[in-house]
Amino acid sequence: MVKKAKPTIYTVAEDAGVSIAAVSKVLRDAYGVSDVLRERVQASIDKLGYRPRTSARGLRGRTYALGTVISDMRNTFLPDIMEGMRAGLANTPYRNLIGVSNRSTDTETQVLESMIDHNMDGVILVAPQMPASTIERFANIIPTVVIGHHTRQQASYDTVNADDESGAKLVVEHCVSRGLRDIVMFSGKTPNQETSVITQRETGYRDAMETHGLTDKVRIVRAAELGGALHGEQLDLLLKEPLTEAVFCWSDQLAIRLLAALEERKLRVPTDISVVGFDNSSTAALPQISLTSVDQSGIGLGKAAIELMLDRIAGRAEAEHRLLDVALVGRRTA
Repeated sequence: MVKKAKPTIYTVAEDAGVSIAAVSKVLRDAYGVSDVLRERVQASIDKLGYRPRTSARGLRGRTYALGTVISDMRNTFLPDIMEGMRAGLANTPYRNLIGVSNRSTDTETQVLESMIDHNMDGVILVAPQMPASTIERFANIIPTVVIGHHTRQQASYDTVNADDESGAKLVVEHCVSRGLRDIVMFSGKTPNQETSVITQRETGYRDAMETHGLTDKVRIVRAAELGGALHGEQLDLLLKEPLTEAVFCWSDQLAIRLLAALEERKLRVPTDISVVGFDNSSTAALPQISLTSVDQSGIGLGKAAIELMLDRIAGRAEAEHRLLDVALVGRRTA
């Protein structure tokens, strides 16, 4: 009895009478694919019983190039992650190419598609804006590791995260230990999914406040924009009267902007108000800033992502979801 060969992307392209690139675009739902082409390729996929995850990956020749998609060049925490990746690749033949999405889901998708078209051996997504279903679709085409995306249910890609929920709890514990009870969280824009680090940090903040009997003090104020000076109305909402005792900022980047705004208002930190960030970026450690912050080891996140990626490329099929420990670093601001 002759064993029937498994269909490949090549046989799908031949059956549909289209190019391999066209099949690839349909598989990842790329922009600009016509309904006619999509139906034609899908009919061949159904007819042949093609499974892209097991077939397409096996046919890819190694280029020893990885693609990393980051959300924003202005984030002072990202250089630590990139340094961790560099260290992880130091004794390998791989090189890492970086694409920036500017916090746009469409741009993020286009950059990722380009990396696939250029035959990257794998992609690492840092704090992706795209939904989990989209990430999963891409992960069925190319080995994928995601940083800053909390899930333990996806089997098609790996994740590496800091323990964001525990980090937020450490902030509340620290403030309470200093006698502070009116602790407000200065968060990011409303997260669109439970996998967001913002969601995890807000959950940790709420839980810790409840544990200390401060449920009535729970208050979350959302930053209106990523960069630039904080708006006066937003500060009024954040600080209110009587003056808020402590502000937990979801990121160092936001905390540093807040420190500048407080200085303009002649408010003393920490005498009048305490401020805590999250990232423990190199900027936070500057003597002029001296920001108390949660250390989530960006270098550790980058190294772990590279380790998982190389394992994936080597043939590991089972998903791994790593959660790294965090620690609070106390400095002048709280």
